[in-house]
Amino acid sequence: MCFAFVALLAAALAFDRMVLPQRMTLVVTESVPRGLYALRPFEEESARVGQLVCLRANGPDAPRVLREGLAQGRWPASWSLFPFVKRIAAREGARVTAAADGLRVDGATLAHSQRRVSDTRGRALPSPAFPLELGADEVWLSSDVDSGFDSRYFGPAKTAALDCIAEPLWTL
Repeated sequence: MCFAFVALLAAALAFDRMVLPQRMTLVVTESVPRGLYALRPFEEESARVGQLVCLRANGPDAPRVLREGLAQGRWPASWSLFPFVKRIAAREGARVTAAADGLRVDGATLAHSQRRVSDTRGRALPSPAFPLELGADEVWLSSDVDSGFDSRYFGPAKTAALDCIAEPLWTL
């Protein structure tokens, strides 16, 4: 499978620059489907629930938990090198609450939102205070798997921290 991916990537790079997007990223985590994504500029006015976006974990507008965790060595250094690709689960005005079976957005259970107390190394995971209502410049980011690291741990993200929209080119 790795060979197939390398062959596909090589073939894609052989195309004229007019065909390929200016920016791409390879997602190898399970938070969203693994694969190659085209990165387009983020435009707040066109952002919608369900859309995949990129969050820079070490950017000045990134959630404090991410910035401080990177600075303290709590999170992997690689998190500062590549964008976090996450799905917008809620936007301005949405109310996010916590329940035993996961989080709710305006009363509807959010898939893959049950919070863990600790990570795989036994370290306590942070959690924002619930309930909360998203402000005019905030979004709630989610993962497509239970083990993802997303807003259930770092809280709402400011739209200023989102720098691109991720569009799948090839996924597993």
